[in-house]
Amino acid sequence: METAFSKQVLTYDRYALVQLFKAIEEFRGVDPEMPAQGIALFLYTAIYPDCTMTDLQKNLGMTQSSCSRNVSALSEWHRLDKPGHGLLVATPDPMERRRKIVRLTEKGEQLAVSLTDAVMNPVRLSSFSKAVR
Repeated sequence: METAFSKQVLTYDRYALVQLFKAIEEFRGVDPEMPAQGIALFLYTAIYPDCTMTDLQKNLGMTQSSCSRNVSALSEWHRLDKPGHGLLVATPDPMERRRKIVRLTEKGEQLAVSLTDAVMNPVRLSSFSKAVR
């Protein structure tokens, strides 16, 4: 007899997870400790070129300080004069100088292409590294 509390069987697609894993590994190649907020911010900027800092804050649910910190980390220079990843550039909007427009750099575009390849090109589970299984 089935009840409302019966155990629900969850299924997932291992192949899809392998593709996702490959994309995460692309980010880990840039920074092994890149936070999820930075990944989300990069992907949003790749999907919506020329977005503003306000767009990022609103659509990713980030505070202004968190958004600014993550954009800096993904830009040429991080906080405290530390080098950033060089994936994004934030420039003043020529129509509204207080607003910043965020774009991918050439390096960021190359990462977006690598991510697309990682997700779109299927891999056989048998060829997937056993070390990550």
